[in-house]
Amino acid sequence: MEDFKDIQQIWSSAKPQVMPNAAHMLSAARKIRRRRQIRAIGFLLLLLSISAVMVFALAFYHSRLLSTRVGEACFGVTVIILLSLNIATLRRNFKAYSYTNEAFLQYLKEEQRHLALFEQRWQIVGFAFAAIGLILYVYELVYRYSTAMFMTYAFVVIYLSFAWFFIRPRIMRRKKQKLSALTSRYEQIISQFKS
Repeated sequence: MEDFKDIQQIWSSAKPQVMPNAAHMLSAARKIRRRRQIRAIGFLLLLLSISAVMVFALAFYHSRLLSTRVGEACFGVTVIILLSLNIATLRRNFKAYSYTNEAFLQYLKEEQRHLALFEQRWQIVGFAFAAIGLILYVYELVYRYSTAMFMTYAFVVIYLSFAWFFIRPRIMRRKKQKLSALTSRYEQIISQFKS
């Protein structure tokens, strides 16, 4: 009972504009975990369906050029990378349900490190395999027609450049901002309880 009075005194003595709402933080954390799990599961299902289409294409489409098979292999490597990363993310998210406040804060900091590693290493590798796979895969479809080849590759290069230089940085910036804001709010709450 003495601890409750201490906690109540800390909460009543703190400045209201600095102190975040604990119930709001708990619901925000649950929403983030649930949303991340739903996205990861949905993305895994999407990857599995893409894999099924790729296997179907491998079985029934008999390409004449080696470039098509190399492109398919690059797509396969991309799918394997994405599957392994999303399965690891799901494992970490499922473990986070039983964490204490301090453990959840450590989990958020670990997620920041994983996000930085993903951006610096795995996203580059996966995007490179996907880009090479796309460039090689469409070659068989357009190599006989120079105009179609030029237009197709111009579109592919513009699309890949737009995705790499515009969409990717914006998405990563948003993810980092959300995660760092949540981490700082949790640090504030935990520091208030420790004081």
